[in-house]
Amino acid sequence: MMRVPVKLGPSKIHGLGLHAAEPIPAGTVVWDYDPPIDQIIPVTQLPNLAPHVRKYIAVYGYREDDQIVLCGDDARYFNHSKAPNCKSGHGTQTVAIRTIAVGEELTDDYEGFDDDFPLYGHLLKTSTVPDARRAAAKERKVKDAKTGKKR
Repeated sequence: MMRVPVKLGPSKIHGLGLHAAEPIPAGTVVWDYDPPIDQIIPVTQLPNLAPHVRKYIAVYGYREDDQIVLCGDDARYFNHSKAPNCKSGHGTQTVAIRTIAVGEELTDDYEGFDDDFPLYGHLLKTSTVPDARRAAAKERKVKDAKTGKKR
């Protein structure tokens, strides 16, 4: 759950983003896993879910080992940056790594915490693919069809 006041607004990176509603000092915990709000979904349960639910989880969740963390609040609107102002790692907290000004978008480097990043990271260059994981899965299907590989 977000631990600092934020507001949703247009993002220069992609669609909507999180913007600081007040200054955030460096070192501040901006998000922390909160079980009543946030969810852990075992990867093994994904095939049991409806396709539209899997798509939602692919867009807004991230994988840590054999589980998906799904943020239940606006934290799902953190956008990716290779020069982020926040840092997450495996575990529960996201921390401001420098002072963040009012109105500035909060960003994080997905490579630092999402184990699925190698599947879609190459699609997050200067422009963002709206559903990078789904695009990566399509790429994988085409490659598998060419090689005859079954998953």
